[in-house]
Amino acid sequence: MKLHPGDCHHDRKSTDYLHYSQGLTKPNPGENTSDRRGTYAVLTEAGLEMQQKMWKAYSEGIAEYFGCYLDDEELQVMQRVLKRMLAAASK
Repeated sequence: MKLHPGDCHHDRKSTDYLHYSQGLTKPNPGENTSDRRGTYAVLTEAGLEMQQKMWKAYSEGIAEYFGCYLDDEELQVMQRVLKRMLAAASK
């Protein structure tokens, strides 16, 4: 995930605090720190647990606000495309 300080409407020091203070994310150790336009973050174990806990609410919202516009065939196509994109991003 890449977080841009301008997107968060905080200066760099505040943005770092915002991202890491709750222990849900941490700086990506592989980040190129010479480019200061944004910060790469990765989920911690606590962040992953929170993501899994929140998924029920997120998935219900996705179904309610987006899924209702797609038929079964369209949902299957979207699922295949998103899985392919996830696999490519994981490489």
